Formats: sequence, C-alpha cells, structure tokens
Amino acid sequence: MMHKNHLLSLTLLLALTACADEEKPRVTYRLNGVVPSVAYPGDTITLAGTFPENATVLLNGVTLSTNRKAEGLLDAQIPSSALAGEGLLQVSGTTLQTAYDVLPKITAVTLKSNTLQVQGLGWAGGQSTLMGSIQGVKVTPTLQGEALVMDLPANLVYGPLNITVSVNNKQSPVFYHSLQAAVARGKVLLPAQAQNSITKSDFSPQALPVPTFKSLAVYLSDLSHQASLETKAQEWGGKLTQCYPSFQACRATFQSPQDAQRALQNLSTLPYVTNAHPDDVKSNGNPCTNLTQNPATLGELWHLKRMNIEKAWQKTLGKGITVAVVDSGVLPHPEFENRLLPGIDFVDGDTNPVDLYGHGTHVAGLVAANLKIKGVAPAANILPVRVLDSIGEGSVLAVAQGVLYAAGLDTQHPNPNPAQVINLSLGLRSYNSQMPALEQAIEKVQKQGVLVVAATGNDSLFTPAFPANLPGVISVTALSGPTTTYQPTYPNRGQGTLISAFGGDLHSDQDKNNIPDAIVSTAIDGNTPAYGLCYGTSMAAPQVSGVVALLLAQGTPPRDVIPLLTRSAIDLGDYGQDLNTGFGLVNPNVTDRKAGTYVVALNPQNKVVAWAPVQNDGTYTLTNLPPSTPLKVQAFTDLDGNHVLGETGETLSPALQQEFQPQTQTPLPDLQLDLVTTPQGVTLPEFQEGN
Repeated sequence: MMHKNHLLSLTLLLALTACADEEKPRVTYRLNGVVPSVAYPGDTITLAGTFPENATVLLNGVTLSTNRKAEGLLDAQIPSSALAGEGLLQVSGTTLQTAYDVLPKITAVTLKSNTLQVQGLGWAGGQSTLMGSIQGVKVTPTLQGEALVMDLPANLVYGPLNITVSVNNKQSPVFYHSLQAAVARGKVLLPAQAQNSITKSDFSPQALPVPTFKSLAVYLSDLSHQASLETKAQEWGGKLTQCYPSFQACRATFQSPQDAQRALQNLSTLPYVTNAHPDDVKSNGNPCTNLTQNPATLGELWHLKRMNIEKAWQKTLGKGITVAVVDSGVLPHPEFENRLLPGIDFVDGDTNPVDLYGHGTHVAGLVAANLKIKGVAPAANILPVRVLDSIGEGSVLAVAQGVLYAAGLDTQHPNPNPAQVINLSLGLRSYNSQMPALEQAIEKVQKQGVLVVAATGNDSLFTPAFPANLPGVISVTALSGPTTTYQPTYPNRGQGTLISAFGGDLHSDQDKNNIPDAIVSTAIDGNTPAYGLCYGTSMAAPQVSGVVALLLAQGTPPRDVIPLLTRSAIDLGDYGQDLNTGFGLVNPNVTDRKAGTYVVALNPQNKVVAWAPVQNDGTYTLTNLPPSTPLKVQAFTDLDGNHVLGETGETLSPALQQEFQPQTQTPLPDLQLDLVTTPQGVTLPEFQEGN
C-alpha cells in the first residue's frame, strides 16, 4: 500500500514538473560579483549570481575545483600553483566572465650570505615578469627552484626589512623580516704564550610641525650686493643684522614669520642671491631643575659609573686636549680651574662669551669639570664659543663662524688656542634645509683633523637634527638608566645616528633615591656658578666629546678615533649598528686596547667586513658581523701603524673559518699570534660607515 502511494506521488510530481517546464520562462544567467575582489594562490573565492545546475569555474581556461555552496553561490579554489597576474574568470555553460587578479604572497624569508631566499606563492609554474623591493629599493630577483633569490642592497643597517615581490605587475603585501647582525668574542695570545645585559624601552616618535622662522641666511654672489639686499629686505619688512665674509652671506631678520616666508620666496628672483634658508638655530633645550650650590644633593654621577670611567682615567685625564663648546657660552666656574680658555662671543660681537642661558655651562661641565664633580675628561681645556643668546637661540651663520673660530680657521678672529674637538649640542629641529655655511665650515675643520661631535636632538623624531646628520660628524643620541639601560622617548635617532651616551630622564627614578635620573653638571644661577640636573641629547654629546679627548690625549691619531669608538661601543637593541642607538653605548675604555693589535673578519672575497682592537688583557669583540656568511677571522699586529697588517716583521694568527648566526654572541677559540712567514697585506679600511 505504501509502495503504491510513493509510486503515485512520484508520477504526480513528474507530471507537475513537466507542466511547469512547459510554462517556465527561459533562465537568464548572471554574475553579480566575486568575493574577495583579489586573491592569492590557494585561496577559495565565492561567485554570486545565477548559474546552471552543474556549472564550474574556470581561471584563464583552467577548470577550478568548484562547489555549489548554496543557491546562487559558487565556491572555487585557486590552485596553490597558480601564477600571479591579471586573469579571466569564466562560468561553464554560460557566457559569463570577469577580469580577476591573483596576487603573489611571501610566506617565509631566510638570509644566506648577502642574499634573501624568498618562499611564497604566485611565481612558480610559468613565465612571469619578476621585480622585488627591499626597504623601498628595487631589486631584480632570480628564480631558483620555487624560491626567489634577492641580493640585499648596499649600506643597509640592521633591523626590520620591508620586502615585497611583484609578479606580472601585481605586488604582494609587505613581508617583514628582521635583519640581525652577529657578534663574536675571543682572546688573542701573544707569541710563545700557550679569555652585561642591556635593554631599551619602546618608543613612539611623534612628527613635529615645521617650525616658524623670522630670520634668513642669504648667500650672495658677492658681498658688494649687500646694499641692494638691505634695500630689498626693508621692502619685505626686515633688515640685515650681520654679514659674514667667510661665507659671502648675510643674516636678515623680519618682523613676522609671514614676512620671512614671503622674503624667502622672493629672494630666488634676485640675480645676485645664490641661496637662502631659515637661519634660526636652537639649543636642544635647557630642561634643568634643582639648581643648587651643593651637587651632592642632586645625586651621584651615575652616568660615569655606568661607563666605568675610572678605569679609563688610569690611562689619561685628557690633559693637553682642548674641547670647544660652541653653545650659549660658559660661565667661569671653579670646576674648570685654570682650564677655561679665552673665547669669543658671536652674539654680542665681543670677547666675553659668558653664559646667560645655562646650557653651555652644563655642557662644559660634562666634558671637563674637576672639583666637586667630574667631567669625562677632567684635565681637558674648555674653549667657550658663544653663538646662542639668553634664550638659547641663534644663527646658523654664527654657528658656522664659531666652528671655524674653534678650529683656528677664522681669519677675521684669530684663535691662539685651536680646539681638537668641537661639541655642538644644538641644531635645527624639524626642517632639514641645505645649509652651505655650516656644511662648509664643518668640512673645513674635519680636513684639519678636528673632530666634530653633535647631538641628534630631543624631538622624538626618526631622523637626527642638522648638523648631526652631516657626513663625518659624530652624531650622539641619548640613553638613560642608573640601573638598567634603556632609550627614553625624547631623543632623535634614525639613519646617521653613530653612537649613544647617557642623556638621562628627568621623569624617571629607576634607582629609587627620590632624585630624577637626569645628569648632574655645572650650571648657572643668575650670574652665580651652581650645579643642576638636566637631561637630553645635549648632555650625551659632551660625554662623547670627553671620550674623544681621552683618546687624543693618549696619542690616538684623529683618523682612528671614530673606528675605535664604534668598534668598542657596547652593542644595544638589534645586533650591529641600528637606527635607535647607532653602534651602541660609548665605551671610554677603548683606551685599554693593545696598541697595534687587531682582529679582522674577512668575507669570501677577502674584503674586511669588521675589525676590532685587542684590549690589554688580550680580549676583543667583533660586532656588526654579517650573518650566514662564511668568514675568515684572523689576528694581526700593526707595529708601524700604517693600517697594513701582516707585513714582514709583524705577527699574525692562523685564520679561523667561521659562519655566524644572526642575533648571536659566539665565543671563538683563542687566536695564537706568531711571526709572519708569508706576508698577508690586509689593509684596514678608512671609516666610512655610520653617516
């Protein structure tokens, strides 16, 4: 009975369906859309619309695995072997089609020697046009098996890499890979003689607006046009306040920033004007507090203890070296005894560079104080050069003139006590114009062997301030931490940052002594000598200037100072030179190196990729080693100081073949020096990295 009922129902259903088919209108197939709008190989996509019962999806004529997900929805899977590019989607049994892009995708990156092996989807299995990008630099990859091989661009510093791949003009999402250097440590044994945890804080640099300016530096083809320029400046609401024959330039000051901006635009129309730029320069702030006559109430000199400065003082105190403080002047202070030399004042135009702001006096004490407190080089001389006024502002042209004066190169203002080191704890903040006068002045003094140290600035920017970003300048960013070293948020850093020193943090009390973790130094209280706590890159730079003075005082040639500073620095953050701290925390005990003995790492092309001086106890540290690269490590003596190693009459060790892993510190076997039997002729390169 049930069987008869089912048969009757089926017969009735077929009959009704037949009648319905006779009355059913013709179906119009539609493709309403595809989700997602683009896909990667291996992805599942969904087509929405009206399709035949057994429709399948094709991509570039290849049938995809298709599944009817629901009425009006088709799922299709793009093969993981699909080639990226512009494609054509079609629905079988219809004329429906649409353009559809398949994008490449990076899944993994490994480093081998100086190349990246890039694994991913979208480039295997067919002819394609390939292009890559590393840190925005275009590179042409090669296909090896299923991997793309991309050579690293030259002059990369260590840290995060942004990598993309473009296949048939379709670009992958950015893939981030951390490029980390390696470190090696060991000991060198003499012939016939058979061995610190640091962290840094995260930061969120904030971009600052371009500051307003009311003064301009105007460069003339000839100073005979000075009167014409004066007339034009008056028309535009300004006046000439000073001209500088050394640079064929004049400073023009205007009543308002709007007048100055308008004048800057109009100056380009004058045929005798060769260049013009804003001429306002400032100290890197004067964030001092707790002025007192008794420095003991301001806490200990923790920054010197963290540097282990007393060990360096066993060699030298910096006697005989002059450090020029080009700043707001220096107030005569008992801390400097008879070591404050006669200087000059380019603000008031006289020979009395007394500090009315306090910044320069604090900087000077960090270099050379030597009574109730200590500077890094307590026997060095201080040359005061005043270029900043009583509120810490001044002229770029005046700073340039001050730099020339400090080195004894200012023909208009003879200097009987030229400095070997110039400290610039000042700069331009957000804008980075070309400043010919200051660039030329720094280049001239560098050619004379004078070393220039500059603070990177305190604006939380990811670029050092001008002039710290100039080539050859020892650019110094700031750290803090009486107990644990970290980088506060305020210091500028980024490309060009060479080294770090303690700038302190007025808003921290890490050692719980109820005193801010700022830096104690000489200060002014009105016109009275005092002591104060300050923080900033302005405080870090003079500590490096002091270390430079210690190196020079013990006979280090000026050309060797920067390599010794960077290769002896205490590495921080990412292994190797990085954008946050440069080569790391300055180490004054580079003075303990074994003179003339070096450890060198050479790559397969026999090129020096890293080298380090050997300390008095025979130890060394090689930093900034390229990882995953076969290297040859060898020790040499350089008895004649010509930077050519392994000559006859000198000593060397057998070569140690080694490949280092990224972000590792590798202990190496002892390197045994012996007399040269076959001259090697390895030449230490001049310092070129860092800026």
